[in-house]
Amino acid sequence: MVWMIGGVMPIAVMLVWLSLVKGGAIGGYTSSDFAVYFLAIYLVRQLTTIWVMQCLDSDIRRGELSMLLLRPVPPLYCYIADHIGQMIVRGPIILVVFISGIVLSGNLQRLDIWNFLAFLPSLMLAWIIIFHLYYCLGLLAFWINNAMAFDPLLWALYSILGGSLIPLDLYPPGIAGLLKVLPFASALDSPVQIILGKLDHNELLIGFLIQLFWVIALMLIRALLWSIGLKRYTASGV
Repeated sequence: MVWMIGGVMPIAVMLVWLSLVKGGAIGGYTSSDFAVYFLAIYLVRQLTTIWVMQCLDSDIRRGELSMLLLRPVPPLYCYIADHIGQMIVRGPIILVVFISGIVLSGNLQRLDIWNFLAFLPSLMLAWIIIFHLYYCLGLLAFWINNAMAFDPLLWALYSILGGSLIPLDLYPPGIAGLLKVLPFASALDSPVQIILGKLDHNELLIGFLIQLFWVIALMLIRALLWSIGLKRYTASGV
């Protein structure tokens, strides 16, 4: 509960933008758009919360990875199962908060069943992307003493370049186009835009293709880092 309460920053940012938009629409975003956008940001961020970097950093440095290597399935699937388990517990509560926010802001009519159906696969791809970003950085513990040092940097890039503070559409067109092809936008902005209902069929297809590209690329990088790093791994204990 404390973790979920601590993730309400998008709600605070939403209130700031709602106060700014009182003078008229900003970059095509109305007060209704800002409300749905940042509530969706809250939803996606909470449903894609990842802590695998911390697990890898600890397990590799302390030698606890050895026990996972003895299991009949790769450690990757143990970490995935751990995250899915917490999502099952947190998911219903997060959905209640999201829907309550939509109702209280008077935007229930903005929720479209077709957008929701398109949102689900996009959310799954976003989860895979952010999971692998953290996983790849966590694997650096094979070479360095504190992989967690990269956590604040990744979180800052994810928050700023993913759209947590400013919708990417409000950046100058050239910068916005560049940001939308980065993995941070694929992990956050892409599923949010689907809920917002601002994407046409071509934009929706392009968004999915970019997400699939990062999924494949990060999976290959993860496999490469794991293969090389495991050759360096040694552990001893009682």
